[in-house]
Amino acid sequence: MMFDSLPNLLIVGAAKSGTTSLHNYLNQHPEVFMCNPKEPHFLIINEIGKQRLLNGIKKSINYKALFSEAEKYKFRGESSVMYLLFPEIAIKNIKHILGEKTRLLLCSEILWTGHILDTNMSKDLIYKKIF
Repeated sequence: MMFDSLPNLLIVGAAKSGTTSLHNYLNQHPEVFMCNPKEPHFLIINEIGKQRLLNGIKKSINYKALFSEAEKYKFRGESSVMYLLFPEIAIKNIKHILGEKTRLLLCSEILWTGHILDTNMSKDLIYKKIF
C-alpha cells in the first residue's frame, strides 16, 4: 500500500503523557503535517476489533485521505497512542504499510523522552528502548 504522502512519523505513548500537546506543537512547524483526527488507529484497528476502537479509520482509502494534502511536507504524522499497547501488530503494519523509514516518537508518562525508534530494529531491541 506504500503511498508517498502516508505518514513517516508516528507519536506513541501512554494516556496523559503529552501526545496531544506534542502533536499540536509539531503541527505548527512548517515542515510537518499532522493528521486530523489525531488518533486514526488505522495500523491496529482491523486486528484488534472495530468494536474496541469505535472512532478509528478502518479503510485504507480513508487513511490515505487523511494525508492527501501532505505530500509537500518533509514529515507527515499521526498520534495513535494505542499502537504502544499492541506493538507486534503495530510494528508489522508499520513495516508493511508505511515502510522501514518510519520514525516513532515515544512520549513517557514521566517526561518526554524524545526517543526516535527505527522500525528496522529487531523486536527485542525495540522493547529494550521502550521499556
